[in-house]
Formats: sequence, C-alpha cells, structure tokens
Amino acid sequence: DLRMSRGLGDVYKRQDHNPLDGTVRDEITFWNAKESALNTIKTQLASPNVSLILDLLKISKRSHTAVALISSLSVKDSLKVATVNNNFLKNLTINNVYSAETISNLQLAIGDVFENFKKIKIIRYPIEKAVVLLRLITKDFESRLIDILSKYNLFQVDANEFESILQQIETQLDFFDNNVRAVINLLRGMLRKQENIFIPIKIETPNFIKESMHEIKAIRNDHESFNISIMSLVDEFESAPDGQLPICQQLYNESQVAYSSLSTLPLNKIFEKEGTYFNSHKTTYYQQISFVERKLVNVIKSLLAVVSNEPSALFVIFRKFNFLLSKPQIRLMLQQYYTILLNSTEKE
Repeated sequence: DLRMSRGLGDVYKRQDHNPLDGTVRDEITFWNAKESALNTIKTQLASPNVSLILDLLKISKRSHTAVALISSLSVKDSLKVATVNNNFLKNLTINNVYSAETISNLQLAIGDVFENFKKIKIIRYPIEKAVVLLRLITKDFESRLIDILSKYNLFQVDANEFESILQQIETQLDFFDNNVRAVINLLRGMLRKQENIFIPIKIETPNFIKESMHEIKAIRNDHESFNISIMSLVDEFESAPDGQLPICQQLYNESQVAYSSLSTLPLNKIFEKEGTYFNSHKTTYYQQISFVERKLVNVIKSLLAVVSNEPSALFVIFRKFNFLLSKPQIRLMLQQYYTILLNSTEKE
C-alpha cells in the first residue's frame, strides 16, 4: 500500500534525529510528524488489504513472517512514545517565547514554560531527553533575548533608558538561572529514585549577555567622561585662529568618530558568544580614542607649562582632568607636572 510505504519511509527517515541540531519548535515538529506517520501505519495495518496479506501468510504457514513484520514495526510502542513526547512538548507553550516582543513579556513566557516543564513529575517523559530539552529551551531563550536587545542601539540610547534595559536584563537572567536550577534539582530528585542511573546535568545559561551589558556600560561611561574632559577646555580655548574650530570641538569630533566604530556596528553582532566581531570593533575604538587622548594630553601640557610655577593653578587643572589621570599611561605623560605639584604639597 502506497500510504503505508510513505508512513514507513517517514518513520525511518526520522530515526537519525539529534534534537540539539534545532530548536524546541523543531522538536515539536519532529514528534508531531512521527506520531502522524505512526498513526498512518497503524491505520494501514488494520486495513482490509494488509489484513488479507497477513492472513495469506498465516495460511501459507509463514505466520512467523507476519509476526516478524509487525514486531519490526513496533507501531504500538513507538506510537506510545511519540504521544508522550508530543503531549509534553505541546504543553510547554514555547511559542509565547518566540513571539515575545519585550523583555518583560519574555520573562512571563519563559516562566510559563518552566512551570509546564515541572509537570514532568506526572508525565513519563525520559529524564535523558528532559536534560536535552532544557538545553534547547536555554538556547531558544538566549536567541530570543538577543533578538529583543538588538532592537536597541545600546551605545546611543540615553543613560536612563540604558540603565532600565540593564536592570531588566539582570532581573531576567537571574529569574532564568533560578528556574534552571529548580528544574535541575527536580530532575536530580527523580534520578535518585531510579537506582543505578547517573546522568550529568550541566546547563550553560546565557550570563555572557549580562557581562556584555556591563562591558558596554563601562565603555559608555568612560567615553562620556572623556568627552566631559574635552569640553573642560572650552573656558581655556574659547576661540580659534583663522576660522578653525576650537581645539575642544576638534577633539570632540574625533572622539565621536572613534565612538562610531561601536555605535554603528550591527546590533546582533554585539552578543555573539565568540565575540570576534565585537572585539575587533572595540580594538578599533580603543586605538582611535588613544590617538585623541594623546592630542588632549598635549593640550593639557601646554596649559600646565604656563602655570608650572603656580601650584594652586596646577592643582585646578589636574582636578579638572581628574578622569584622565586615572589612566596610568596618561599620568605617566604628565608625570613632570604631577611631580611639581607633589613637591609643592610636601613643602607646605
């Protein structure tokens, strides 16, 4: 029978299946298709044509062939497994994770997934598969969270909005970690009830996203402080000769060009686990900003040279550019005047 052949083909095609190659949605699709194929085979086995063939095999004293055929298919047992898998997976309500548009909606959606996952206690879903499924859920959650974050230019949003996003991310990832730990403890408790079974359970949660957010915050803060240092020159250089831009404006423009290597990069590249693309852009930024820093130090040196014999004036300039002095390489470049100030302080 053609339909039975197709059903058998579908079942055998799905024997080589690695859940970690896809998503939870792919896993749902797999088991749904497998259950459907097995139901097709079950229906065909009960059809008059197949019944006739089996009867003929029995009449011709080849009943062992008929029994072997049905046993090799294992339709009843396979269908039971497929139904258990299907029911458990569909009840996870994972589609709400895929459709979440905000961080808060994602937290609600993933919370529901974990609550439904904990129903494994009353469903005969294999623990080995549950561990794999937990990894898939983690992967899908990570992917969706990055998609949501990629809607924001995290190097350009204002400080208040960035802080709000950061707080939401920290809350979300803590919530996710707590739920993963709860599920792992649940699975380990179930394993303890099964003698002679050990399954290592280790789930890598996406905390690298939180680390990246804090790194972005540090870059943002340092860049803002650097620009404030530049604009501190306004009082010293209010005008420029020959229609040129004031030195502070020149340095500020160059600082922003350096920053654009970060603020214009594709948003979804920031949270790549390998970090190669983001790291290359950070390197470009630091190289360019270092060049601007050296220019700024030369300007500061010119100011310090004028007042090198006036400790109080030196102190005012150093205080104004205190942020820059926190950087060892810049402090070293200004060491000559820093020493003058320290010596005058000791004399007093």
